[in-house]
Amino acid sequence: MTTVRFRGLRARSGPLTDGQGYIWNALRRQPPEDQRSLAVSVHVPEGTALARVTSALVALVTCHESLRTRLVAGPAGETRQEVAGSGSLAIDLATMDDTDAPTDEDPARTWGGGGFDHTTDFPLRTTVVLAGDEPRWIVLTVSHLATDGAGLQVLHRHLTALLRGDDPPAGLSLSCRQPLDQAAYERTPRARARAERALTYWRRQLERFPAFRLPARRPSEPRFWRGTLTSPALATAIPALARRVGRTERSVVLSAVAVAYGRYLDQDSCAITVMCGNRHTPELRDSVMNLPQRVPVVVDLRGPFAQIAGSAQSAVLRAYQHAQYPPGRVRELIGSVAETTGRDLDTDTGFNSVGPTRSGRTPDDTPPHRSFAWVHKSHSDIARLRFFDYFAPNGLSLYTDTGFVPPDDIRAFLTDVEEIILSRAS
Repeated sequence: MTTVRFRGLRARSGPLTDGQGYIWNALRRQPPEDQRSLAVSVHVPEGTALARVTSALVALVTCHESLRTRLVAGPAGETRQEVAGSGSLAIDLATMDDTDAPTDEDPARTWGGGGFDHTTDFPLRTTVVLAGDEPRWIVLTVSHLATDGAGLQVLHRHLTALLRGDDPPAGLSLSCRQPLDQAAYERTPRARARAERALTYWRRQLERFPAFRLPARRPSEPRFWRGTLTSPALATAIPALARRVGRTERSVVLSAVAVAYGRYLDQDSCAITVMCGNRHTPELRDSVMNLPQRVPVVVDLRGPFAQIAGSAQSAVLRAYQHAQYPPGRVRELIGSVAETTGRDLDTDTGFNSVGPTRSGRTPDDTPPHRSFAWVHKSHSDIARLRFFDYFAPNGLSLYTDTGFVPPDDIRAFLTDVEEIILSRAS
């Protein structure tokens, strides 16, 4: 291990952003060993000295305040963020066989991962992978509190440019908002008015949400399981089905998930929350922070698949206009609507679409065989959670509370979604 210091930077503190507040509601329930952090590997150009690598990492932390931010308690007990102006960055050193030819994801899978104590740790862990004495890869593990998947790719592009000596990096706007700037913006009259419109939208949708219907069961150990189905056939079937029905690939996968979930619950509509990246303005496009928030939609499952996909896509596009709001007020709203309607609302089903990752190699996105794997298990998370991910171009994942969905149903559900897509694309 080696340690480098940063000093003389802007130090400040303030409230969490809405995006940070959303993800912190989940992370605060989890010890570090249960957290799922983001990881990416960055290829180091041949002949790059370790000193240049460490300088590039200091430059990265200097530029992006979220990487040197911890959580602190405010005067009223609220959670706040504190950006350090000085500190140290520990860099783990790992070695690999110089003759190894790892697959695209191997560096991050082998040396990435692990959670954080956000009150004492900076939300970044770094490993430099050496071949002999020469740096070959840098693996960044970053907390979801510090960034989302899009921000992780900004870090990848920025660090790649720094290693090449391209500073400022071409094509990246390093003047994008920092988290505390975003938190300040969210408290302006314009942003508050937008949040009120979002809360009005949430109320209208929640009034249409069904009651939670899944019976409790004895949970597995540990309680929360994620299963992932990788299907080479989906890589061609999803685009083909999207062309056939004239909708986006994300929309046809969401529709297939909704149809399968409707079958599972024996109902003709599906209430689900979808993730919106919230990077549609120039000042946020290249920001390194966690911006996504969920927003509810109700998908009507009556009619042919093309009609379902069309209504789902329209519903999601409308929903995206209302995806920035104070998450605490939404939690209060859910309780209020549940009390008014007398229903225990089913608000814990989510959907997200994740694009292909980039780690400095050309990925093989179509492995030669269909496979299913349990990729994550944890003891703590949000009770009743059911969260679907579409990993473009060929991966489907379900993470759920086995106190309501048994592990066998996870695999069966993903197989059902696959069958829906393949049968309608052929």
